[in-house]
Amino acid sequence: MKQNLSQLFPCVQRSLYVICFELMQPVVLQGNLAVGVRGKDSIVLAVEKKSSPKLQETDTMRKIHMLDEHGCLAFAGLTADARVLVNKARVECQSYRLTQDEAVSLEYITRYIAGVQQKYTQSGGVRPFGISTLIVGFDADGTPRLYQTEPSGTYAEWKANATVRGYSAIETFYLCQTLSSSSPHSSCCVVCRGVTQRRSVNG
Repeated sequence: MKQNLSQLFPCVQRSLYVICFELMQPVVLQGNLAVGVRGKDSIVLAVEKKSSPKLQETDTMRKIHMLDEHGCLAFAGLTADARVLVNKARVECQSYRLTQDEAVSLEYITRYIAGVQQKYTQSGGVRPFGISTLIVGFDADGTPRLYQTEPSGTYAEWKANATVRGYSAIETFYLCQTLSSSSPHSSCCVVCRGVTQRRSVNG
């Protein structure tokens, strides 16, 4: 009976996963900036959009995707991987709505997305998703939510966060301190200033 390499040499399989993570993490960190900020009754989600070829239809390269009527996702990393993950999440949202007759909570769909990402770290014949996501939206009671998932499958809820290293922890801390009582308009201004600063630093 044939046995694959991972069954014969478990250490080889583990080494391959380590290599995959080492390759995927720089892809995420070097991706476009996506930043999310949660206020008392609002959410601001912004992405950095790099210049595209003049003949390319810009609408085909989106960094923010709707998952359901009340939630959306932004990502940094491989666009093709994001498309697969977004499609899986949309199917889960509609399946949940059909069976439960209500919309999914943001924590539920985040946990589902993180579960898919984690599954791809331990299954044979696949590699981890090369994306980090920000998932934002409102629960049924109107509470704003902001979650982040990593390629490893871990997730957490945040007041403010970004997907790439270029957005410093100091700036994120500043956002957390000032947005608890700020208006949606001022939240937009702060986020836009952060994205603009990132672009000026990177040239």
